[in-house]
Amino acid sequence: MATHMPHEARISPEQMSPLVQAFLGEIGRSGVSDTAFKLALLMVPMLSFGSWQTVFLRDVAKRAGISRAEAYVAVDELISAGVLERRLSGFAARKIQAFRLCERCQAANLNLSLPHRPRERRSELRAPFLDTEYFREHG
Repeated sequence: MATHMPHEARISPEQMSPLVQAFLGEIGRSGVSDTAFKLALLMVPMLSFGSWQTVFLRDVAKRAGISRAEAYVAVDELISAGVLERRLSGFAARKIQAFRLCERCQAANLNLSLPHRPRERRSELRAPFLDTEYFREHG
């Protein structure tokens, strides 16, 4: 089933760091579904390799123009493909999901040859253009 991403949810490649672009390129070559890739387009720029980030999938799904059920299937696919790691915790009798980029994917992407640019720090993987506060506050 084809999914449509609303225009306001789109991120142009120029807004992504070379590291994020390369990481998404690897995800695209991994053979994940179109829905999983669209979800990765929104999630990868707001995650890092080191720290866990709380993400409310229903908000990401809404922004991507997919159902909540499709988002959960897509996340499971990204976890199975070794792209994301998930940690479940509880708060006020609710299950909270936190995600980070998989460490084993880090090695391949940090060894990119970028002759005209210095290697980026992990902190630069996060994209400042995404409103991550939106995902934290809407629960």
